[in-house]
Amino acid sequence: MARKLKDDKWNAFFDYIFFYASYLWLPAVVLLVSYWRSGALGTPLFVIAIGLIAISFYGRFIEPRWLTTKHTQIDLTPAGYEGPKVEISAALFSDTHYGIFRNVMPLKRLRKRIEGENVDIVLVAGDLTNHLRPDELDETFGEFANFRQPVLAVLGNHDYGLPGWIMPDEIARSISGFGVQVLENESTCVSVGEVELEITGLRDHYAGTADYGLLAPSSEDPASRGTPRPHLVIAHNADAAHDYPHGSVADLTVSGHTHGGQIRLPFIFRRIIPTRHRFDRGLYHANGYKVYVSSGTGMDLLPVRLFVPPCLDILILTVPGPARGVGSESG
Repeated sequence: MARKLKDDKWNAFFDYIFFYASYLWLPAVVLLVSYWRSGALGTPLFVIAIGLIAISFYGRFIEPRWLTTKHTQIDLTPAGYEGPKVEISAALFSDTHYGIFRNVMPLKRLRKRIEGENVDIVLVAGDLTNHLRPDELDETFGEFANFRQPVLAVLGNHDYGLPGWIMPDEIARSISGFGVQVLENESTCVSVGEVELEITGLRDHYAGTADYGLLAPSSEDPASRGTPRPHLVIAHNADAAHDYPHGSVADLTVSGHTHGGQIRLPFIFRRIIPTRHRFDRGLYHANGYKVYVSSGTGMDLLPVRLFVPPCLDILILTVPGPARGVGSESG
């Protein structure tokens, strides 16, 4: 049953305060202008104050609804592989944080942008909610039913009540009802044309229940399996890659959690990103594995994104293609 952490009420309270206080920008401008015209406020201070309000207005009302798309090529073929190769595409988004802040990126806009990209699969890297009420789940996530591609997802720390409502089962049940395959310490095989992908979803790193044994190296002889099958991992927090077993089967881990700093002020944002291993956004080689971190689409703590607009990541993955018969022609 959904429930809230006892010490979480103040977190939600301040989120509400920050959200609705942001509408005071217009009275603040009127007050500043009146002080400036009366001579009570000097011109230099007036210009600085108006500039700060303008930046705050942009971060609160404009950038959170400015959806960007980033395309990244990632080669997942094994070292020394000389067989046929094909490209598949995956849409990745994370940290939608539906709940308190009503200026987050609508799921419908994400779905329409994905349709225009003609991708093969959709990966969702957790933190779907931010104090979303249990009675709002189906209304919020009903748009998933309109996705044309297979959608695979994991949950994040907020979905586990860290902080927020403790309702991972309810969230999983809701989005599963709209066609999303939720992978919580589970693996599945997805066929994309003639290519098969192994996809593992891990429980949230903060929850402390991720089963890294799912990624242990296989004892099977790779040569006996024919065409190598790429293994993707969805883990909300990229720090998880540093806990993988030696020789893990993970070819690529996709994550979120960082928000790219959310308020990306020079020299400051890196100090506030919640990661132990200096993840930010984009592609990394960490602990011997490829890790891709999405900067997400939503917000936490403050209803503001600044210099890091919501991002839909399109990953073009080069993977081993199906083996061709003797005498067949390529191309």
